[in-house]
Amino acid sequence: MSLHKSHTPQPEYPVPPNWTDHKIEEEWDSPDGRGQVVTRAFGLGPGQPILEDEEGQTQIIQSGEKFYMWDEMNDEIYEFACQDLGEIYHALHNGGLQKLDRWLLEEVGPLIH
Repeated sequence: MSLHKSHTPQPEYPVPPNWTDHKIEEEWDSPDGRGQVVTRAFGLGPGQPILEDEEGQTQIIQSGEKFYMWDEMNDEIYEFACQDLGEIYHALHNGGLQKLDRWLLEEVGPLIH
C-alpha cells in the first residue's frame, strides 16, 4: 500500500483508489513548471502536489496551509471547504471528489506556459 509522502511534514494516509502520489512532482520542480505557473495565476504561493488521479487530469495540491484541487484539463483551481487532509483522503476513499465541497478561484494573473 502506498502512503502519502510530502515535502512538508504531514500525517501519512493510504492513497485512495484511482489516485497516485508517485512521480507527480515534475510539473512542480521549478518555478517555471506548469503547476507553479498555474498556482501563481490564481494568486497562490508555491504549490506542491499531494495526489493525482490516474487519468492525470486532476491533482490535489497544497499551497501554504490550504488544500486545493487543480483541474489540469481546464487549468482551474478550486479551494476545498474542508481543510483537513485526513478528511480529504477519507472522502476520496468513500465516494470521490463529489463528496468534497469546493469553489472555483478567480484567475488573478496571466496563465502563461
